[in-house]
Amino acid sequence: MPTGDTADRARRVELILRELGTLPTPSPIALRLLSAASDDQAEVAEIVSLIQTDPGMTARLLGMCRRAATGLGQSVTTVDRAVVMLGLDAVRAMLLSVDIREFMTGGAAEAEPAPGEDAPSGINRAGLWRHSLAVAVAAERLASINRSDGPDLNPDEAFVCGLLHDIGKIALDLLLPRAYARAVQLAERTCEPLAAIERRLIGVDHATAGKRLAERWGLPEVIRDVVWLHGRPARSIPDLPHKRMVGVVTAADGLARLMHVGASGNAEPAPPIGRLAEGWGLPADRLEQVAASLHQAVADRAERLGMEEAPATELLVQSLAAANRTLVTLNESQRRRTSRHAQLNATHDALREFFAAVKPTADPLDALCAIAACGRAVFGPARVVVAARVEGDPAWTALAIDDTGRRRRTVTKRVAGAADPAEVGAALAAEAGLDADEIASLTATTLVDAEAGAATLVHPWRFDRERGVALSAWRMAASAAIERSRTDRLNEALSILNADLAEARERAADAESYARLGELTAGAAHEMNNPLAVISGRAQHLRQSLRDEEHLTAVGSIVRACDRLSALIAGLHFVATPPPVRRAPTDLTEVVSRTIRALREQLTEAGSTPAPMKVTLAGALPPVHIDGGLFSVALEELIRNALEAPDSERVEVRIQTDDDFDRLMITVLDDGAGISPEALAHATDPFFSRRDAGRGIGLGLAKARRVVEAHGGTLTVRPRPDRGTEARITLTAWRPEHMDEHSPPIAA
Repeated sequence: MPTGDTADRARRVELILRELGTLPTPSPIALRLLSAASDDQAEVAEIVSLIQTDPGMTARLLGMCRRAATGLGQSVTTVDRAVVMLGLDAVRAMLLSVDIREFMTGGAAEAEPAPGEDAPSGINRAGLWRHSLAVAVAAERLASINRSDGPDLNPDEAFVCGLLHDIGKIALDLLLPRAYARAVQLAERTCEPLAAIERRLIGVDHATAGKRLAERWGLPEVIRDVVWLHGRPARSIPDLPHKRMVGVVTAADGLARLMHVGASGNAEPAPPIGRLAEGWGLPADRLEQVAASLHQAVADRAERLGMEEAPATELLVQSLAAANRTLVTLNESQRRRTSRHAQLNATHDALREFFAAVKPTADPLDALCAIAACGRAVFGPARVVVAARVEGDPAWTALAIDDTGRRRRTVTKRVAGAADPAEVGAALAAEAGLDADEIASLTATTLVDAEAGAATLVHPWRFDRERGVALSAWRMAASAAIERSRTDRLNEALSILNADLAEARERAADAESYARLGELTAGAAHEMNNPLAVISGRAQHLRQSLRDEEHLTAVGSIVRACDRLSALIAGLHFVATPPPVRRAPTDLTEVVSRTIRALREQLTEAGSTPAPMKVTLAGALPPVHIDGGLFSVALEELIRNALEAPDSERVEVRIQTDDDFDRLMITVLDDGAGISPEALAHATDPFFSRRDAGRGIGLGLAKARRVVEAHGGTLTVRPRPDRGTEARITLTAWRPEHMDEHSPPIAA
């Protein structure tokens, strides 16, 4: 909870914002027009009726029609006709421009200062209005140019957003005229961002005040977001529905300031067009196009609105004068800058880079290395030591970093009890290679000392008032990194437990299912194999006595059906109760080659031409401890599945080892049409087949999976990135030394 000065400041800010309700508002008709601007269901008749209730607004609208370059202005004598001629959105923007100008200037435009004269004590209302009109015109043109990039940029809506983007400045000037005058004068004298000075002197900036005022007026969300967020870097704004509109108005504001149209009160130099374009993803050539014609566009718009504004040439002269005044101010400000200001700038720049460098996923040591880099940027090159510990790990890890930023030495040491981080850091500095004299000249600063962990920094730096903010930022970043690291460890442990639990449940369910399937197939084999043998035998005996071709074909069908049913029963029994694994040193390459030869012979005898099959061996392979005969069953099913894949023209079997994890991998690849998500989800399920009915019983991959699991391995099937399917057997227990620890139980 905030205490002391912080609480008093928060209460003062809230009191200021509450006073916004006492400010004058635009006319009720203008507020309704603003609301209707974002209402797609607003009826034309409703808007026309609103305008007709105000004689002054009606007269202004008809006058605008006469000034419009359509050739029909003189014939327009009714509001309905004016809306038809100009369009509803254009009518809204035109009428709101006049009403908002009266609100911003208080009904009487103040004269802008001539070159060499002092500016008014507060915000220059006339200059701010002209700046707002320039932003509105530029935003409208940018939205029109970039509208093809997305449907969320309405030019008329962009015009209104640009017109209102700085209403917070008017609000603060009306509520706190003296304080705001000081803020504006300080901004002009120092060329600092006006918003920063507002927050420092008043406690709240014009963006927040404008947002609150827009909320009290009931303005649409897009206008509230633009008023609140314009001028901020694109990367600091979340993905809001109106982010592109915020970017367009921000770019338009930069163009208006760059061309010195009007007076925004912000003497900070405007960013160049290239930076505006890059920050918001806008084409630089389009920004330059809008900037080049901005003075003429503002003069034309003011003329159409019936406002007594200077012509384009005079606007350009005023802009040049404003640019000269800005240049003089910048030069004076530069001369007044002291080493303190330079230190502040350097610290702020370093901190910006620091926060950009510290990734959300950075571990504590990476965050501490970023802190050391930030320290070098703020104070200069120095040799430092960073150290950290995370909850659950009693060991501290220290890292020595030289004055160029290179990591020199890492030390890990267990520290018993709750030791002071600064003392631990000083002790670890000696172990990290620093001599006693160097350590004596350094300071050990505790960055974090919490339940989640601790961190310390051993350094030669001295923190003064200007650079003390860096230490606060470092402590915040180190604390966040340690807390995140602890959370990650807890999440990882929880994820492992959940995965283990899910695997245990799946294994238990599989075991129960296979046990029931084993009982079923054992009974089926006993009850059905004998009758099937009798049927098959009788059919074959009958075939010997037949001569009619039709009868011979029918008897052959009976025999094949019996064989198919017997194979189904045998396959189910194999899946439910695989034979025991009898491991022995085996030449895996020979097993693969023998399986391919046998499969090629089977397919040739069946009258089909198998696709080319290739065996690739990545390096020498020692004898593999597997059951060669049983393993060939799995290989045969995988290779057969690849050969029968739709559009498969080539099959490759790759054998390789993973030295990092000491795994043996046998991969079967085809170049067929691939595997669908549905087939992938059920690839190893019994009776699932992607082939046509009658062409397979769907036990091949299920048998292969059971053989691989009996060897303590895993079988995975997945689509290849380019084309085809990949089936991979991964064995972790394939060497003789693995047998005692990893050998799976022998299947019953």
